[in-house]
Amino acid sequence: MTTPVGQAFVDAVRSRERVGGLSHSFYRYPARFSPLFARVAISAFSNPGDVVLDPFMGGGTTLVEARAAGRLAIGTDINSLAVFVSKVKTTALSNHDIEEVGAWVEALSSGLNLHRPAERDTAWMNRGYQKNISTRKTWPIRKLLVHCHASKCG
Repeated sequence: MTTPVGQAFVDAVRSRERVGGLSHSFYRYPARFSPLFARVAISAFSNPGDVVLDPFMGGGTTLVEARAAGRLAIGTDINSLAVFVSKVKTTALSNHDIEEVGAWVEALSSGLNLHRPAERDTAWMNRGYQKNISTRKTWPIRKLLVHCHASKCG
């Protein structure tokens, strides 16, 4: 007979859900890892306050899920992009940081219009800056980034 935790772990391993969740809406890391599996494994094998180590952190899924579950998280990766993305995903913003971002957004909002045609910077696109943000769901973000880059915002 399987325990509830054991059954949740087996269900997470067998899950065919699309990869999504807390860590995958920010940046679509190429080798995405199931947040459901990470969440269940963290819950099954650690307690709040424990340290979770991910020696091959990739896009930071385990780190994000560990922090969300009240664990401390340490990760490393040979890929510098993975390190950068994971730092961005796991760095908590202070109240001052949030106010600064809010002020920046307010200053931008008058000049950004999704209905205006985008002025494409092909050099920027050729360097791959929009490669992983060009899905149907994220087109507004991509277009705003293009507008912002073209107008040299902030």
